[in-house]
Amino acid sequence: MKLTDFQTRIGSFVLMLVVLLAGCDGKEPTTTDGKQMPVKSRFVIVCTTTINHEIALLLADDLVHPIVDIRSLCQLGDDPHDYIVRPGDLQSLREADVILMNGLGLEATLEPLIAEHAKDATIIRLGEATGVTHLPGADGKPDPHVWMSPANYEAMVRRAGEGLARLIVKHAPVIQLRSEDYRAQVADLHGWVLNKARELPTDRRVVLVSDGGLNYLGQLLGVRIVHHKVDPAALATEADRDALFAAVDREKVNAVFIDRGESSVWHDVVADLSGMRRVTVGPALRSHELAEKEHVAGTYLGLIRADVESIVQVLSMEPALKPVPAAGGS
Repeated sequence: MKLTDFQTRIGSFVLMLVVLLAGCDGKEPTTTDGKQMPVKSRFVIVCTTTINHEIALLLADDLVHPIVDIRSLCQLGDDPHDYIVRPGDLQSLREADVILMNGLGLEATLEPLIAEHAKDATIIRLGEATGVTHLPGADGKPDPHVWMSPANYEAMVRRAGEGLARLIVKHAPVIQLRSEDYRAQVADLHGWVLNKARELPTDRRVVLVSDGGLNYLGQLLGVRIVHHKVDPAALATEADRDALFAAVDREKVNAVFIDRGESSVWHDVVADLSGMRRVTVGPALRSHELAEKEHVAGTYLGLIRADVESIVQVLSMEPALKPVPAAGGS
């Protein structure tokens, strides 16, 4: 007899409950490395990024007895590469029972602080989870932006769920069920991205971006990502303009997605580019942090969908003009 989805979920819950009860023999719960965990009324999870913070909230928010207290070091708009300590962050590290971090060098500026102030915390490096595949990054090291592949992100959620369930034993069944539900949504997202990739024209698959974290998403879409660093807070100079044009020509770029900030000069440069080259222009893409809750990219699922929709839409647009030689060799 084929089990219904409801029956399967109930079976999974009962199995986890049996395992949990079997472990309740009067002994203190232990961590993954065998250390005994004291009975606590509050369990503090400190997250290094807004991406990891959302995972923790989805798996363990609103749980009590013990209360699960979830905190994030990086706030909206922060780049984890360049984390700057805020008042209260060191106290959060000292109070942490577990730290959810990406690893792979993403939080390089945070690592010394964690080592000094969170000596008793269990560290879970989600980007190094089993099942995560890595692309080469700078200096031959793995590219740390692994979450931009939904398949990798699903493995990260699994690792978070397993780690938290072992540590917060009383909430293990709930955490595991929430993890299972969320991973199913991420798996659906992965399939959706692959379907969207089929909509892309075969002869327009090179994009220039100012965000350095999009290689994994580009690989999934079959799009080559060209990273071109832009400082949207600075006024674009003639040299900046020439460098952008040169990159577009050299890499045979089909579409440009850069953060132009509030500078009208950068907007003018991009307008010149779209008028003088066979490229189309889209909004800046996002990878490192979630947006405000009201924004479409306020969740991980929304962030990936927004980036993919932009890439597919812009690459599918016909350029307005044929190439025109630019003055000054640009």
